[in-house]
Amino acid sequence: MENRKFLELVEEVDKDLLHEPVQQAFNSIGSHIFFDFGNLKEIEFPNGKKALKGEWTIWVGIASWRITRNNKYLVGSDESVDISIEHHLQQMLGKRFQSIAFCSQFLDAQLSFENEYQITTFFNWMEEEQWTIFLSDDRDIGVDFCNAQAVRNVKNIASKLPIVAHYEKFDTAIQGRAVTKVTFDGCDLPTLHFGNSFSIHLEACLWRLEKKSNYVIGYLDEHFKKAKSKLVRLIGKKLEQIAIANPMMDAKFQFEDGFVLKTFSCSRVEKQWKIYEFGKLTFCATIPLIEI
Repeated sequence: MENRKFLELVEEVDKDLLHEPVQQAFNSIGSHIFFDFGNLKEIEFPNGKKALKGEWTIWVGIASWRITRNNKYLVGSDESVDISIEHHLQQMLGKRFQSIAFCSQFLDAQLSFENEYQITTFFNWMEEEQWTIFLSDDRDIGVDFCNAQAVRNVKNIASKLPIVAHYEKFDTAIQGRAVTKVTFDGCDLPTLHFGNSFSIHLEACLWRLEKKSNYVIGYLDEHFKKAKSKLVRLIGKKLEQIAIANPMMDAKFQFEDGFVLKTFSCSRVEKQWKIYEFGKLTFCATIPLIEI
């Protein structure tokens, strides 16, 4: 999509969808979620199945996502099988849309609703159809990461938009030390080792690796052997800074040579990532959960 067209449609979404209540919310295949607005009408698919569809639809597809209320975690795309995404989505019914904002050069989206509900997305899988908003006249706006050129196109669009990302510096004794080893647990979540002294464990959060603002690899990319080979590029790189963005403990680990490892919380687990010193826990990134 042309830059100008994308920007125009963003303005249109912010204007025309403003104060519209969610009429229907549901989870389809995997972690794909849909929110319908306006009058619902029955449509029929080629296979003969029928369903209700709104005049406007927000579809979060391949992107990882979470829903929060008052900065407390409700539900996300990486939940265990015993947690019903569909059940929690029903809390969004009747909530009015307030705004759309973007929090990275990859157009990770923040969709805000009344009563402090917010949907946040996170790119960590090189695939198309990350998220899409279908307008009432059959036009749509969305993010596609099907290949490297598509990623460059999205970054170009993002450069024309305000990016909302408020990270606060988090000081630790690890800063200035170099990664000496990267290991992986049974769920393929990485631990960064800094000699025998310190380690950073990404225990529940998803992640992506960037270099000089370019996408390198993400947790959900299918070829995980390739992901491992990319992460070991951090070996020998000094950790320059840790910054934390919000109560969900989304973090940004900045290393030498422009490498940045970003994390994203999207599972109902209190402890997202941890720092150890000589085997002793010194910091735990804990998120507030809404009681269910």
